[in-house]
Amino acid sequence: MKTKIWAIASLVAVTMVAGAHLCSSVQAGSKSALRRSSLAQRKPPPDKDIATKTVNGKFLGFESADYLHEVIEKADGKKQGFFIGPPAMEYFLVLHLGEQLTLTYQVVDSYIPEAGGVERIERLTAAKAGTLTTRPAGQARKIN
Repeated sequence: MKTKIWAIASLVAVTMVAGAHLCSSVQAGSKSALRRSSLAQRKPPPDKDIATKTVNGKFLGFESADYLHEVIEKADGKKQGFFIGPPAMEYFLVLHLGEQLTLTYQVVDSYIPEAGGVERIERLTAAKAGTLTTRPAGQARKIN
């Protein structure tokens, strides 16, 4: 239980830090904030789907860089991280911290502003824990 509370607290802290960083950048009126603002006004190219894959692993937690990433440990002991896709996916994952999950993800060429262009990423699209799964809207439902 302590681990789940820590994971939730980490998610809240990451969200707060990201929000504070954005506010301080905008308040400072830095050139980079203005540049990011002008880039945000341009329409990015659409994502290009390359493949859809499934992997089984134990959810370990989150990693924060420019974006929040979900990290799992596969059966062979290797760790793999994903960009988080649908809204509220992170809440489903926190509820299943340390559990074996079946994850569906897309390999996508996606425009990443911080990278300055299109990058190939792996984006989580669905998660399943036992008989519970996520829907694209991030809602859990029971599977027969």
